[in-house]
Amino acid sequence: MTWRQPVMSDGNRPKVLIAVEQLRRAVPGGIGAYARGLLGGISQCAEDGDEVDVTLFASRAPGGVFARATDPLSRFGRPVLLSHLPGPLLTRAWDHQLLHAPVGFNVVHSVSSAFPSRRADGDTRSVVTVHDLAWRRHPETATARGAKWHEASLRRAQTSGSSLIVTSKLVAADLISDGVNPDRITIVHGGSDHLVPEDMTQTDALLARLEVPGEFLLTVSTLEPRKNVDRLLKAYGQARAALP
Repeated sequence: MTWRQPVMSDGNRPKVLIAVEQLRRAVPGGIGAYARGLLGGISQCAEDGDEVDVTLFASRAPGGVFARATDPLSRFGRPVLLSHLPGPLLTRAWDHQLLHAPVGFNVVHSVSSAFPSRRADGDTRSVVTVHDLAWRRHPETATARGAKWHEASLRRAQTSGSSLIVTSKLVAADLISDGVNPDRITIVHGGSDHLVPEDMTQTDALLARLEVPGEFLLTVSTLEPRKNVDRLLKAYGQARAALP
């Protein structure tokens, strides 16, 4: 396996590789929003004088590995390191540790528990973000296949020696109860800076196009069992009479 190597920094800035495979998905979901927000935050830090040399890492671009000009990841203005493998095969190779993280970086940060392991003979630091353990706390909201994959990827993260970023004290407690050393865990709460000011003109146009003529309930989630949309609808049905 060969990788398309990025241009390295000439200065002393840390070289960081961010695995953003979630941004390759048709529906990037919350983790995709997390990745976009992280990149925006890094850009803001650079404006404030705290700059790092960031490269994005993902599977081959739509249309083939050499389709750089049309790669959606190019819009972030960062060098992009591409695998020759499509997304599903790349993730499977990571799961079975058939492929490791590319060399030449100080830190490899994976924005989800789908991550490349670091090489045993290298000095690259690995960071993995663990967003939740919902499949354990609410197994009825996850598919059997999904729960099995999440459990295996979590175990791999726990035993990898990677530093772990979590989004809440609850997730941190879950990991500690699993035997993870607290020194490996850093809590970084999620944010909402990706929200834009309201625009009623565009809102009305969108609702008209979607043929939504009156009141509606909006949930900003994917349609997966673990999102428990059925329970949301039932709760809304009970609470609606008391709402303004």
